[in-house]
Amino acid sequence: MGHSVLDGLLLVLQPESLLYLTIGMAIGLVIGFLPGLGGLATLALLTPLIIGMEPAPGLSFILGAYGAVSFGGSITAILFGVPGTGEQVVTTFDGYPMARKGQAGRALGVSAAASAFGGLFGVIVLVLTIPIALQIMTYIRSPEVFVLGVLGILVMSVSDADTRLKGVISGGLGLMLSFIGLDPVTGISRLTFGNLELTSGLGVTAMTMGLFALAEMFAIYTRGVAIAGNMPASRSTAKGSRVLDGVMDGIRNWRMILQGGTIGAIAGVVPGVGGTLGMFGAYALAKKTSKDPDSFGKGNPVGVLAPESANNAKEGGSFVPTLAFGVPGSSGMALVIVILLIMGFTPGPDMINNHLDIVFLIAWVMALSNILCSVMGIALAPVLSKLAFLRPQLLAPALIAVSLIGSFIDSRLPLSIIIALVFGFVGYVFKATGYSSAGLILGFILGPIIDQNLGLSLQVFGAGFLLRPIPIGVGALVVLVLAWPLVKRLLPNRRKPPGGGAEPTAVPTAAVETR
Repeated sequence: MGHSVLDGLLLVLQPESLLYLTIGMAIGLVIGFLPGLGGLATLALLTPLIIGMEPAPGLSFILGAYGAVSFGGSITAILFGVPGTGEQVVTTFDGYPMARKGQAGRALGVSAAASAFGGLFGVIVLVLTIPIALQIMTYIRSPEVFVLGVLGILVMSVSDADTRLKGVISGGLGLMLSFIGLDPVTGISRLTFGNLELTSGLGVTAMTMGLFALAEMFAIYTRGVAIAGNMPASRSTAKGSRVLDGVMDGIRNWRMILQGGTIGAIAGVVPGVGGTLGMFGAYALAKKTSKDPDSFGKGNPVGVLAPESANNAKEGGSFVPTLAFGVPGSSGMALVIVILLIMGFTPGPDMINNHLDIVFLIAWVMALSNILCSVMGIALAPVLSKLAFLRPQLLAPALIAVSLIGSFIDSRLPLSIIIALVFGFVGYVFKATGYSSAGLILGFILGPIIDQNLGLSLQVFGAGFLLRPIPIGVGALVVLVLAWPLVKRLLPNRRKPPGGGAEPTAVPTAAVETR
């Protein structure tokens, strides 16, 4: 195994491989910066270019681009509140408020640090997990994926909304909207009302652009001030707002990187779950374990660090089922399998046994792309952070146009533009009334996963699938999330009074009255 690790490193360190890796990363950053074009679009656009190339430079080129897309998407999420992909909605929760406080450079520095360390953590998981991946995968079947999806919607919806009821309503609405289109098990058309354009669903890109990009641009334009308010542009270089301050935040909170990276890697290993649940879960746990949970959503650097580390670590996790069993860990990994087949490799046990050097070549490419992207991001951040100080009359129309174009490119249907505009209004109303746009989009993204795995669970296990050990445990967590306020009131208050634990002495009534 050690010999294969060295062979993989030598393949990626060839001058031709390094050149193609750099070119791919630059392309990936540009694609990631454009809303609506994520990792899946990157792989689809670049796959024809690698036909006929040798494995080392070809994989370095396309996987380097794939690894860079994530950081490119985080740039727009932080600067403009416009997530590059649906899952990067989480980055906007605290990254965009930091930009509004004039700390865009710091937020980009945090994202760069999280990208580097989280990506490396995911690669380590890939290398260490492949030998034991078969044993891990035998415990995760459709019932487990179903209950994890339900738990993910509830946790994020409840933690992001003003009230628990509003959170549940938001997540449930997103879940219902995901049912529009074809049933993933039977193929029957649902809620399309005879419209052929709705058979493929509403489109996650159009909804995401509407709920977050358009809603925020509407808000910026109506406020009439820049993203960073009336602060002078010199604020971006002040102490506490610099890129270096963000990098130091990442180093100081290394435990949070490990926590987020662990959640992201585990989510990546489970086929079909991917980065969406990983990012939302990492953010929710970071908020839950924080000493200052009220600061989340208002510009807490850890609110950027946790989901970004999870997002980058999940790629290493997604490669585990893809390379070990030929089962795509995410939609992007489905195209990775196609790419490997084009290169002459068959993902699965044959690849692990006969082409282990290529497996480690992939690991090294992902590790180097995360590190080099972070370095490039840190170098560009001081310039990019100035965009937060642009007047809304210049910024809002341009970003609205880009968001609508991104919505159209994803589906090539004019209906997507209408969907984006409608959900732009919905997002604006949600923001004003305290409902959770994040819960709605998470319910919509996880809806097909929940729907499909519920159908499979009923077909294979019957109604008793909920009595399996993992669904019972996760089901208990679902009940706890919903009933926690009542449980909290019933628990005895064990908090010690200030002053070392002694009960405070009652103040005599006479003393109070004579004051």
